[in-house]
Amino acid sequence: LGVDLFFESSLRHYLPEYPLGTWEFGGPTTHVRDVAGVEPEDFLTIARRYATGAETRRTASNLIRQISQFLLTGLVPMHRLDRFDRQQQHPQPAHPLLSGQSAVWRSEHTAPADSFDVSA
Repeated sequence: LGVDLFFESSLRHYLPEYPLGTWEFGGPTTHVRDVAGVEPEDFLTIARRYATGAETRRTASNLIRQISQFLLTGLVPMHRLDRFDRQQQHPQPAHPLLSGQSAVWRSEHTAPADSFDVSA
């Protein structure tokens, strides 16, 4: 339904990290500046670009397309992601742990910075 198998497979491992607070460690980073050589866009700029895009406009064709995509979810069979992982030879650890569950990972990463100062 418009998403490639690799992304779909990775979501199974990526999404469970959120409740563990994994993505709160080590951010924000300088990766964009280091790799691209420019400062990253701020959140408001990115949000405006997506909110004013052609796909978000309320038109009859967009409504029909979204309804048809929604109806397809009940008709299209789910991908066999385990088989895909085997075909792609993704590593299969014997006893996998999410990053947020690993004591080793937690000891190697710094605590999140308190960026929300409520006293100010």
